[in-house]
This record gives sequence, C-alpha cells and structure tokens, in this order.
Amino acid sequence: MNGDVFLRLRAARSLRLLGLCSLVAFMAFLVTAADGYAQKAKEKRPVFSAGLLAGPTSGLTFHALLKDPVLDSPGAAAEVAVSFNGEGFLHLSGHSLTERILPDTPLRLFLGPGMVAELDDGTLRWGLSTTVGGYFLRGPYEVLLSLMPRLMVVPERNGMFGAAVGVRYRF
Repeated sequence: MNGDVFLRLRAARSLRLLGLCSLVAFMAFLVTAADGYAQKAKEKRPVFSAGLLAGPTSGLTFHALLKDPVLDSPGAAAEVAVSFNGEGFLHLSGHSLTERILPDTPLRLFLGPGMVAELDDGTLRWGLSTTVGGYFLRGPYEVLLSLMPRLMVVPERNGMFGAAVGVRYRF
C-alpha cells in the first residue's frame, strides 16, 4: 500500500512539472512570436498595456498589440492574465489573439487560442483555452470584457468557463 501511495505522489509531481514546463514553453512561444511580429512591423513598435481584472477571480492583465488592426486586415496581439482569489488559488493564462475593429466605433473584438494553468491548494491543473471578447479604446484606456471557455486536461479532464471585466492602460 505504501508503494502505491509513493507512486501516486511521484506521478502527481511529474504531472505538475510537465504542466509548469508546458506553460513556460508556451510563454516563451508568445515572446518569440512577439519578437517575430515586431521585426515584421518595423514601421510601428508594439503597444503594451497593463491593467486590472474583476470577475470570479480578480487579478492583472497584460496585453501586447503586435500588429494594429485596420478595416480590411486583422491585427495580432498576445495576452497574459494572472488571477487570484486570496484563498490559495492562482490562475495564469496566455493567449495569442486576432483582433478586428468595428468601423466608426472605438470597439475592438478579439479571439484567440491559448493555455491556462491553475494552482489550487497545492494541486496544479492545466489545459487549453480560448478567449473571446472586446474592448473599448478611449485615449490610453482600454475597457474590456472577456469570456474564456477552457478544457482542463491535467490531472483530469473537465470543462470550465470564465469571464472578466477590466481596464488597462496603454503605455
């Protein structure tokens, strides 16, 4: 019986390490993609913004607009969000976004795939996600609404749904 418990603990540690390594690799991919887009768009530097999220979990959001959308062409962006609830829960997500502007409005819509990791009471879960939403751009401020369906695959498969509202400031 003790050997079975040891094997379970070792497997859980291996899954946590695999999840953490996968998340780090995905974040490195986002940084590399941002570099690639920045090199292609030498005429304009990426626009970075940071802000606060509120929802079932609250936290911070970081956004990099890599290619500005125009009416006939979508833009590209990367987003990272860190959320927490103050009770031992931590949520980290990263998404590669496609953005579109609505003509004659300050509204921009976005959609993109990504990965998500959650640490809750010492248990690491991770999976795939997508984010869909929009933000109003007024001066240096972005007021956003984001919906994020996700499929957690480690340690068990289950579907979840998240949503948040927030505000970001463009630098």
